[in-house]
Amino acid sequence: MPPEKNAQTTVGILYAPLLDVGGVETHLLSLLRHSDHTLYRWLIIASTSPIFKVQAEALGAQVIPWQPAHILDGKALIHLVCLLRVQPIDLLHVHSPRASLLGRIAARLAGLPVIVTAHLPPYYFVYGQNIRARFKRCIYRWVEKTLNYGLTDQLIYVSARVCQEALALGLAPRGRTIVIENGIDLTSFANEGQSSAVREALGTPPQATVLCCVGRLDKQKGIDVLLEAVSKLESEKQTCVWLVGDGPQRAALEIQARQLGLDAHVRFLGFRDDVPDLLKASNIFVLPSRYEAMPMTILEAMAAGLASVATDVGENAHLIENGVTGRIVPPEDPQALADALRALIQNPSLCGDMGGKARTKAQQYGVERMVARTLQVYEQVLHKH
Repeated sequence: MPPEKNAQTTVGILYAPLLDVGGVETHLLSLLRHSDHTLYRWLIIASTSPIFKVQAEALGAQVIPWQPAHILDGKALIHLVCLLRVQPIDLLHVHSPRASLLGRIAARLAGLPVIVTAHLPPYYFVYGQNIRARFKRCIYRWVEKTLNYGLTDQLIYVSARVCQEALALGLAPRGRTIVIENGIDLTSFANEGQSSAVREALGTPPQATVLCCVGRLDKQKGIDVLLEAVSKLESEKQTCVWLVGDGPQRAALEIQARQLGLDAHVRFLGFRDDVPDLLKASNIFVLPSRYEAMPMTILEAMAAGLASVATDVGENAHLIENGVTGRIVPPEDPQALADALRALIQNPSLCGDMGGKARTKAQQYGVERMVARTLQVYEQVLHKH
């Protein structure tokens, strides 16, 4: 039975591995920040960094540590079932592939409805085209299909392109699958900010063209491809690259930058809490990812009024209109990326025009719409359960 009308609904948010800084974290904090706390109570069941825990608790959520050692961790499953039975949870909302199997089984054992948001499907994380990689993807897809059809009340994709792919492969039930695009807090980008002060603090000359990339420093984001592309911009001496974020490939990327002779051009800024200001102090946004769903960072760059150059993966080509608000290039192609960047660097007026159009388009992606549609799904699922 759904909760009585006007009663507070308790939503369990399940995630693995660590909630720290990133697109999913921004998504979850937006749900907390923009929902009516008289109607919704939030329980974050996950391993969290201190910074995420402070942010979530400040928004009224309760954080309960939970971290499976692997996807078939029986002890973590038992722990989760006990949590779901003891805590006054009305529905479970799963947000990560690693938590997906255990979460859906636990929800069924506890008699709870379960919603899954597919930020990225698990088979996207398998690299390569050898026999082992293809076999692993087949297994992942089979498991995903079994769970989607048998143990999921509602499936949400943040990317229409990824959703259409899943439906075409028969991995998702059409009657229980929808797309809710990501949204951002546009108020963070309403003011112009102090671009000159940001540049001065980072030692970047006012006349330099700043290429900004925001993302985790791992293989997915293709930062190695960006560095190769920048090394091809020999004539663009006043180009500076700001890499905002951290991750497992940072040391290797720093070595690559040195070997390419880019020390004077590339700044590794690590995690920052002033991303809107950094974007507004930049000229061009770059996202050379190998795969994506719907990147929050592109939405933020658009809202900051930047032209973007990104790879043709996920929703990138939907968000960035090629030749209108930026440029779309193939993944894994340093030369195409370099050519697209050079075209914008050498034409500042075109770059500015694209950025203005991007800012206008960004208004379609306010976070309020994303949150309202998600809460509507909650009510529909609870009404059926």
